[in-house]
This record gives sequence, structure tokens and C-alpha cells, in this order.
Amino acid sequence: MNVIKHYSIQEKFRLFLVTIIYIIFCLYTINLITNEQNFYAKLVFLAIMIIFISISIWSEYLRFLYQSAILTLNINLDPKTSLKIFEKLNKKDFFKSYSKTFLIFKILHNMSIKNYTECLKILDENNKFFRSSLDNLLIQKYTYFFCYYKLHDIKKIEKYYRDLQKFRTSKIKKGRLSPLYNWDFIDGIYFKAIYNLKQSKHFFENTNTTNMNNLELLYYFSEYEDLLLKLNLNEQAKKIKYKIKKIKEGDYFENKQKNN
Repeated sequence: MNVIKHYSIQEKFRLFLVTIIYIIFCLYTINLITNEQNFYAKLVFLAIMIIFISISIWSEYLRFLYQSAILTLNINLDPKTSLKIFEKLNKKDFFKSYSKTFLIFKILHNMSIKNYTECLKILDENNKFFRSSLDNLLIQKYTYFFCYYKLHDIKKIEKYYRDLQKFRTSKIKKGRLSPLYNWDFIDGIYFKAIYNLKQSKHFFENTNTTNMNNLELLYYFSEYEDLLLKLNLNEQAKKIKYKIKKIKEGDYFENKQKNN
């Protein structure tokens, strides 16, 4: 997989900027070494440059592995390979800077393979982490909501739907909460769970999928197809099924990017 090809514009710009900074630093240090008369001073400058570049390259390599794991899961829909990449990252991450990120990844991974009970276990065992920020708390509440939906626990679905509504209606300062989930999709799932299928269809139809990756699109279209079948709208369901097929074949994201 060409990981850099799937980088966001911001990530590509960051990579470009970092590369320029590294080049400037190396050229500057080489110039200092060349003009320095003292041999030991030359060694010091050289050592600083080697250490700085080594740490920087290693950091970028770990970041590359992280991006590879996420994109392999979210775009290529390959949870097995993505897990191997992240486990490789964990082994090479000596300072454990990605240890907390791994918790989020494990949730995404287990949801993708429909291991919902394991997701709940991760949430329960790491409650303190998920309460450390608003974004993490939102991830926790949404994951509880979606997993209990899949496990058909209507009481828990209603509980966590109410919790999610607090994020939606509370006066949270602008910029503090990331737009992680689509509220229309959440509403659609909730009304589908309580068998208000017409209301659910309304929210599914209004769901904006523009910013969804392939994995999110797969969740959305799979639930939408199931809803349409429940409503006996078989022709519409066939069209959605075709989109699911294209996503699984791996070219839906590519076509979406070209159209945008």
C-alpha cells in the first residue's frame, strides 16, 4: 500500500516541512563542522547532528508505521495486516509514546472484526484513559452505544444514546471537541434499534458521508442496506449493496477522492 498517497493534505505538508527543516539543520551543522578549527568541536557538532537525525528519522518511521496501520484498516479494510503493523510499531516504540493510541486502535480493530465484547472489555479496563479528555470520552460513549446496538441490549443503547446527546446539546467551547462521528448516523442507528424504521430511514438519508473513510462507509452502507431490507425496499437495497461491493473491492475511496 502506498501510504503517503493516502495522507491528508495537512500530513503531506507536515512531512514536506519536516524534511526541509532536517535538510536545513544538516546543511547548517555541516557548515559549522567545515568552518570549525578545533577537532574536538567538530566531533561534538558531528555527534549532535547524528543523534538529532537518528532520533528524528526513527520518530518519523514510527509515525509512518502508525499511519500505515490506520490506513490499512480504514482504507484497505485489512484488519489482520493493520494489527501486525501496529504490533510491529509497539515493539519498536521504546518510549511507548503510542501506547495510549494503541487502545484506540484496538477498539477500531475489534469493531471491524465484530468482536464487540472485546471492545467493551477494553473500555471497562481503561476507563481512566477514556475520561482524560472530551474526545476520548466521546469515543468511549459512542463505542459503548454501537457495541450494545450490535449486541441488542436496548437498555444500554438508550442509556448511551442519552449520554451522546449531552455532547450534542451541551455548550462545549468551539474547537475543544473533534467532529469524530456523524450525528445523523447515530440517530439513524438509534431509531433502527427501537424499530422506528421510517424515522431511522430519514436520518440515514440525511447522513453526510463526504468525510467518511472506507471503514466508516462500510458501517454506514451495511446498516442502511439492512434497514432498507427491513422496510421491503429491495431495489434501493440492491443499489446500496453494490456500493458495499465497490468499497470491499477497494476502489470506492479512490473514486470518491477523484470526484472531490
